[in-house]
Amino acid sequence: MYRTTMGSIEQIGTNSQQETRMHFLYLVRDGDTVLYAGRSFNPIERLRQHMGIDDSFYRTDTDRIGRLFFYEKPESLEWQVEMYTIADCLSSVRRHIISQFPFYTEQLYLSEVGIQGAISFAEQALIQEHHPCLNVIHNDCPTPLPIQYKWHTRGRSESSSRSLPL
Repeated sequence: MYRTTMGSIEQIGTNSQQETRMHFLYLVRDGDTVLYAGRSFNPIERLRQHMGIDDSFYRTDTDRIGRLFFYEKPESLEWQVEMYTIADCLSSVRRHIISQFPFYTEQLYLSEVGIQGAISFAEQALIQEHHPCLNVIHNDCPTPLPIQYKWHTRGRSESSSRSLPL
């Protein structure tokens, strides 16, 4: 696992990614609260897209984690980012995927042949394990967004923030 902060990702750009080369999955957390789980072949670039720094593909006005990041600045610069390899996620995949789909084996998960499927299953397992506040898909019981976030003081309740593209 590789750890950093949103502030560091905002400053370093996408050029210094050697340390995270095989890290395709990430969690964004504020202390014990897991806000978001995601996947990307280039997680630093993807996180910068969430932040609105590189908006070549995603727009922060329709991106839940991006909007929360924006509204929570400067505190959101201190949010922790944990990046994981496929192997780092194996125990979660065992608990949440392999236990449900016995035909999907560890050997298949760890093989380079099915890397896109492995990344997808690992993201699903992380979501099911951590119940991030902002993930909707594969998250049957998302953690409520804590009231401390400024988003709530902008006239939006937790229930409406779930229905809006936070």
